[in-house]
Amino acid sequence: MNALTWIRAVQERVRRNDRGQGPAGLLPSLKDGPLKATIESHFANATPALHDARKFDNYVLHAGAIQGGSTPGFAVLPDGKAYFPFPDDPTTNRIGTWEEFRYRDGRDALSYLDKIFVAVATFIDGMLDAFDAQP
Repeated sequence: MNALTWIRAVQERVRRNDRGQGPAGLLPSLKDGPLKATIESHFANATPALHDARKFDNYVLHAGAIQGGSTPGFAVLPDGKAYFPFPDDPTTNRIGTWEEFRYRDGRDALSYLDKIFVAVATFIDGMLDAFDAQP
């Protein structure tokens, strides 16, 4: 669950909408130009992978752990690896209770987070490269 919160923090540091105060974060603070355009492009490439993570993180922050009453817990596979089932991408924008989770896609938390961390790392590398390219 900490990983989901970290992913949300990355997104909010790049671009968020502060209620009553407008856009905030790195992108709104940069002046228009090649640097901002490059970082926006890298962020746009990462955004699809981060989309459903935000829904899960909102649930974790406001409702509790993803595991609930009758949701699947972790298992140890025959090869000794731990397997933690991770819910399918929700069809709604907001998850109200753990009873809304479905587990039809066979996702596990480690694979899910690996995919998202690759997207975040690729974005951060691109962002840092864009800053390094500045005179």
